[in-house]
Amino acid sequence: MSISMQERTRTKLLQDTKEPIVICNAIRDWPAFHWTPSLLGDLLGDLKLKFRIGSTAESKVLWEADCQYCEATIADFVQWGGRDVQSQEDKTFNPLTKFDHNQTWCYGDYKYMAEVFKERQDITQAVQWGSFGFKNKDGVDSTFWLGSRGSYTPCHQDTYGCNIVAQIYGRKRWVLFPPENSPFLYPARIPYEESSIFSQVNIKYPDFRQHPNFKKATSYEVTLNAGDVLFVPKHWWHFVECLDTCITVNMWIDLESDGVDRLSESMVRAIVCGLIGESEEKEKWLNPTEKWTSIETNLMYINQSLKSLPEKYVKEIYTEDEPANSEGSHPLTTGINPLKTGIKRSISVRMDGSNGKSAKLEKPMEQFTDKSEVKDKNIDYSMMAVFEVRKLDLQTFLGQESSSHGIGLGNIEVLTPSDTESDVGGGKLNDIGFHELINALTSPKVIDAVKKELISKNRAVTKN
Repeated sequence: MSISMQERTRTKLLQDTKEPIVICNAIRDWPAFHWTPSLLGDLLGDLKLKFRIGSTAESKVLWEADCQYCEATIADFVQWGGRDVQSQEDKTFNPLTKFDHNQTWCYGDYKYMAEVFKERQDITQAVQWGSFGFKNKDGVDSTFWLGSRGSYTPCHQDTYGCNIVAQIYGRKRWVLFPPENSPFLYPARIPYEESSIFSQVNIKYPDFRQHPNFKKATSYEVTLNAGDVLFVPKHWWHFVECLDTCITVNMWIDLESDGVDRLSESMVRAIVCGLIGESEEKEKWLNPTEKWTSIETNLMYINQSLKSLPEKYVKEIYTEDEPANSEGSHPLTTGINPLKTGIKRSISVRMDGSNGKSAKLEKPMEQFTDKSEVKDKNIDYSMMAVFEVRKLDLQTFLGQESSSHGIGLGNIEVLTPSDTESDVGGGKLNDIGFHELINALTSPKVIDAVKKELISKNRAVTKN
């Protein structure tokens, strides 16, 4: 039996594609390809989306919790973006007009189409992932993005699955980094969101004084045009920015290996929520879409993740006897520097379900200034390795052998960092210490060590 082009495409994407790749003009037969913001505004009428509003002048990473939010229709968005607000009556009925179009951007992001367009099958069925071999996958399995020029998603890594992205309207810039570049991207779990690890680096305006190792990173860059489809392999970091008004849909594809990441994420959740406790300020440590969960709930997640972990991954992770490292210390505590965290006493994270309360710092922290932060005007900011993501049509893609990397562009000039004062330099020790503590306790090294111990104990219980 011959294999269809759609099945070949799916197999090649999931099994052979190790780096991001763009397939050009791949969705011109989709009904969704004909979408425009105005058309969707007319089709969806009074349906409102929640838009994230950010400043175009912001030179620091603008986290979702730092943005303003506004509910508006797509027609309101079109009117605001086109500056077609003629009368005071228009301004009264369009909630977006309170935001200056020249100083802000507007992003309707992360909209699960199954929820937002549940009453509109004509919208969800206009997305047709079956053309790439993903049978019976359409808008119900997708996420919708509508953004004005300048709107962006901070650089992050998705912990689950891989990602296939269809650019419907406008142009979108993607900057991607391979998983092995993670140490150079200064990963952080605050703000906390399950399945997302954020980079502390401002990709648009990198500050190499604050993040010097970012110069060692290798980026892969591409501009998606309408009709292009980008495949993002698992664990590739990405920063995404709208160069025009954009419409994009994407689908995250579940992978068997997600079971391992689900166990890791359940442990991270237990650690983060345990340290945050039931503080009234917990929202400031969580992404707006995330919710705090209790220790009982988190232990249930860990237990479920352990039980559902495929045996072949258990064997890969598990070792009978975990040796001590060269210093003789347990791997769980290795790499945690109490001076960096600002914690002057040992901390024990309890995950046994006992009635221990969440750890709290007993003494208020004084103001902290990082005296090692010296601004060196002689640092060269201009050299970073950059590759262009390959762009090819579907026939060429199916006939290509796997490539080790994209087209080398050599060294390019990057923007010099902002002269604004560093957050780290002017922050409070309790905030900095908490961030450092969370990042240390949720680092891959620590999580992997705890994961092995959990699997070991689980196997021992099962044997008995």
